[in-house]
Formats: sequence, structure tokens, C-alpha cells
Amino acid sequence: MRGRQANRAAENEAVMASWADQLQRTGRVGFTLSPLRLSVLLMLSLPFVTMGLLMITVARSFAELALAIACIVFFGTGVVMFTMRLLARGPSVMVDARGVRTPSERLVVPWPQLRGASSYSTHHTHLVVLVVTPQFAASWRAQRHWAARALSRANRVFAGGLETITLPRPAQRRSGAVS
Repeated sequence: MRGRQANRAAENEAVMASWADQLQRTGRVGFTLSPLRLSVLLMLSLPFVTMGLLMITVARSFAELALAIACIVFFGTGVVMFTMRLLARGPSVMVDARGVRTPSERLVVPWPQLRGASSYSTHHTHLVVLVVTPQFAASWRAQRHWAARALSRANRVFAGGLETITLPRPAQRRSGAVS
């Protein structure tokens, strides 16, 4: 197990070094998500939306109807998000002189508000964790939906009390460079 952890740590360090190199050379690093992973998630979500729609037509109780609606809302949100991300042009996260941001400017973490970043992997899911100041985290949480705020609290517990924002780690090209 220690060998696997050492390999992951070395891989993460290499990825971070390649990002740092690109940031030095070009002044920015754009990160994209894996189109294959997005396509798989989309294909996995579509049957659940279909199942929810079929469940509505045969629901005999309020519980069955609620389950059908929950299925449609939860997986339907995924279908919309995965489709939008697949159709979107450009990176899903940008790191430049302003800080870390998303193309829609929904999230902008200025450099003074960023305390650190790390890369984390679990069960083939790769994430980037941004450690931010408590003031930034509080303002970010205030803008979020109640469910996102609850997840943020859980994230804080998971991160040992640090204020963090978790982003999907971008896809890498075969050469090791990121787009």
C-alpha cells in the first residue's frame, strides 16, 4: 500500500510541477475536464431520468411520485451540467494573474484569498482542493444554495477545519501537459 501511495504522491507532484511550469511560461493555465468521463457520466444519468419519467406514469402513492421526481431532478441536473460542460469551449478552470476562476466568473478566488492548493485522488476521482481564507469561504458560502452550504460544512470537517473549495482535477494530455 505504501508503494501505491508513494506513486500517487509522485504523480501529483509531477502534475503540479507541470502546471507551475506552464503558468511561468504562459502566464496562465487552463484546465479542462475529461470529455470521456463527462460522456460516461451523461450516459449513466440518462437512464435514471428516463426511469423517473416512467415512474411518474405508474406511481400509485405519494412516496413513489416523490421518488420519481427526486430521480428526475437529481439526475436531470447532472444531464444538464454534463451536456453543458461537453458543449462548452475552453477550460473549466483558469489560473492566471487574477487568481483561480471559472470561465463564467461564478467562482473567482483572488491570490490574496488563496492560502494553498493540493491534489487529491480517491477511487479514480481526482480533485483539486483550494484552501481559502475564512472570510472568502464565508462570502462564497453565503452565495450558495442551502445544499451546497451543507456540503461545504462537511468539506470543512473532512479538511480538518480548513476552509476549502473542491474542484475536479483536469484531464491530462498524454504528454503530461494540461490544456
